[in-house]
Amino acid sequence: MKQKSQDKKENIIIHTFHSTIYSLEGIYSALKEERSLHLYLGCAIVIIAMAFFLHFRWEDLEIVFFLLALILVVELLNTALENVVDLVTKEKNPLAKKAKDCGSAATFVIVVIGITKGILLFIPYIWRS
Repeated sequence: MKQKSQDKKENIIIHTFHSTIYSLEGIYSALKEERSLHLYLGCAIVIIAMAFFLHFRWEDLEIVFFLLALILVVELLNTALENVVDLVTKEKNPLAKKAKDCGSAATFVIVVIGITKGILLFIPYIWRS
């Protein structure tokens, strides 16, 4: 019985390792192919550098990192959605367009929210310096 428990633990570790590799491959693939992610990462680096330069409190840094991570997640999901739509059909299709437009809209909405909250976070720090 103890051997089965040990085997289960090893399988979980192996499965987790493989899942991590697949996730990193997905990030690498998206970074390689998606220009919007290059722009996003460039902006994220500037935003993080500014936050440190302006001596953000840890609580505000957490909000910045959370918003940046959320934008990245939505952009990755949008990329996955676009790839699935392209896999299903290469022809012009109103439903394919609708799916891609909705994915793009999700990215747009979270970017607008991030920019708005970012401005509200940065203003007091800029005024102080």
